[in-house]
Amino acid sequence: MSLAPVALGPNQPDRPYRGGAGIAPFRRVPQPSPFSPEDFVGSTTEIFAGGGVGLSTLPSGELLRDAVAADPVGYLGAQHVGRFGPSTELLVKLLDTGERLFVHLHPDGPFAAEHLALPHGKTEAWIVTAVADADTSAHLGFTRDVTAEEVEAWVDGQDSAGMLGAMHRVPLEAGTTLLVPAGMPHAIGAGVTLVELQEPSDLSILLEYAGYRGLGPADAFLGLERSVALGALDRRAVTPERIAELLSSRRTEGGALRSSPQRPMASSEPSGSAGRWSSPRASRSWSSWTAQGRCPGRRGARRLARTHPPRAARRGARRARRQADRRALPPTGALSRGGHAGSGRRPRAMPTLTTAATAQRAAAASQAMP
Repeated sequence: MSLAPVALGPNQPDRPYRGGAGIAPFRRVPQPSPFSPEDFVGSTTEIFAGGGVGLSTLPSGELLRDAVAADPVGYLGAQHVGRFGPSTELLVKLLDTGERLFVHLHPDGPFAAEHLALPHGKTEAWIVTAVADADTSAHLGFTRDVTAEEVEAWVDGQDSAGMLGAMHRVPLEAGTTLLVPAGMPHAIGAGVTLVELQEPSDLSILLEYAGYRGLGPADAFLGLERSVALGALDRRAVTPERIAELLSSRRTEGGALRSSPQRPMASSEPSGSAGRWSSPRASRSWSSWTAQGRCPGRRGARRLARTHPPRAARRGARRARRQADRRALPPTGALSRGGHAGSGRRPRAMPTLTTAATAQRAAAASQAMP
């Protein structure tokens, strides 16, 4: 089957909180309703309540989910299908908040498999594209260890102040990116427009529901017993350093987004089964150097070797050796491959001269040239 790009229109189902005004100028269509804060983009994922809500429709009227199922290799590629089957493994949303979102969390994969017989939990990432003002923020993770009894009391009393008071307040601006692991409580403030990249599921457990249109205890816990659902909540303290690792910023300059490599992005927790540790010191990683168009040099390569996995260190060492070779080149104007005398152009790196005889031959050839 021959495939070509297909333009998909807005896909903004009715939701229980206000928003969507920030999506309208992006889509260049009127806001469908005051309660249209989410646009499911190229979606093969429906909301947890089902009914096909959230699924994208092709111009022909066929559901994108059905089209992908009929030709998964054509849409996703053989390598992807070989690993994941016909699942896209991704849900993308545009989100715009007209009011602060309720405090909620998303369960992880093992919880979803055990209690809901579903293949995905939901870790998500945000790319903030616009904010209403300089005070716009989100709340993320607890500042201290929280007991199960505290959480039960908050939920019983719908104590929004208690919940938010125990969480980190994270300022947001256009260009901020934030990773939100499954299980971590969070609440996006009002006046935020962002792109969400997430696992392909619509699973949310609500700690807060009072005051939101149509929400009650029956809607908060995915049809599970409350005590079971709240077991998906990560009640551990999240350090400010961990928040900084989840947070990045690409501040705007002239309307364009740029990277901010000064923010630490390495994890301060053991990385998987390998048990290796990264540290904030490793934040000037290979990617942060190259994002600035710079090479770490030999000293930086040695530091990479101490703080990064061997592959990154080998890359850094190779780049450092090439940089050292370039420093050893003749000055601009000398004859070399890729330049000529008086050209004013920096010559490309010459092969390393490994023997005296080779050096003499190269010098003689240089002198013989007009």
